[in-house]
Amino acid sequence: MVHIRIFYFLIIVGLLCRCTNDEDKAMLLFAEGKYHEASVLFEKAVRLYPNDWNLWYNSGRCLQELEEYRESIQAFAKSLSLNKENDNAYFSRGLSYFRLNEPELAIVDFRNTLRRNRRHFEAQLMLGRSYSHTGEVMMAVEEINKAIEIDKDYIMCYYYRSACFAKMGLIQFAVNDLNRVIRERPDFNHAYFNRGVLYQRNEKYRSALADFNKAHRLEYEKYDLFLRRGYCYLQLDLTKQACADLQQAERLQKGIAAKLLKEYCL
Repeated sequence: MVHIRIFYFLIIVGLLCRCTNDEDKAMLLFAEGKYHEASVLFEKAVRLYPNDWNLWYNSGRCLQELEEYRESIQAFAKSLSLNKENDNAYFSRGLSYFRLNEPELAIVDFRNTLRRNRRHFEAQLMLGRSYSHTGEVMMAVEEINKAIEIDKDYIMCYYYRSACFAKMGLIQFAVNDLNRVIRERPDFNHAYFNRGVLYQRNEKYRSALADFNKAHRLEYEKYDLFLRRGYCYLQLDLTKQACADLQQAERLQKGIAAKLLKEYCL
C-alpha cells in the first residue's frame, strides 16, 4: 500500500513538473516570437489544467499573435469565465475583436478593461480608435484625449487623433497634430502622406506635392499616392509628371486613374 501511494505521488509530481516545464518553455518561446511552438505547449498545458485561467489567457495571446483571432477570443472567454477580474483578458479580447473589424464588441471589452483599471493606456487609446471605426469621431477624440492625459508623449495618439479631426473637417487641427508627429518621427511616411492629403483638400497643391514626394522617398508606394500626386501635378499644369504618376496608379490598381488618363494623357 505504501508503494502504491508513493507511485501515485510520483505521478502527480511528474505531471506538475511537466506542466510547469511546458509552461516555462512556452513563455520562453513566446518571448522569442516562436508563437506556433508556444501555442502547442500552452494547448497541452490547458488540457492538463483546464481550470487554470492564466494558461487559457496565455494560450489566447499566442493565438492572437498567430492572427487566429476567433480562436483567441474563445481562449480569452474561457480565461474570463475562470477569473472575471483579469483586465488583460478583456483588453486582449477587445484587441482581437478590433482586428476582426468588429469595433462595437471591442468597445465593450475596452470599457470593461477601464472599469477595472482606469489608467490602462492601451485600452484607453484602443477605445478611441474603435469609436473612430464606428464613425463616432467626436467620441473617438474624447477618448483619445483621455489617453493623451495618461501618456502625452506617445506620439501615435496625435496621429490617430489627426485622422478624427480630418473626418470632422477640422483640417488645421489635423495638420497641427501631424506637424507634431512629423517633428517627433521625421521618417514616418504615412504622416507625410496624410498631411499631403489635407493640403490637397485645401488646394495647397505645392505643399501637398512636397509631402507626397517625401512620403515616396520614405517608400510609401501605394496607388493612392500616385493618384493624388498626379492630380496635384494636373492642377499645377505639370502634365508630363501627372501622366507618369497616373499611369503608375493605374498599373497598381486597374481602373483607378483611367478617367484622368483618358482626359489628359491620351
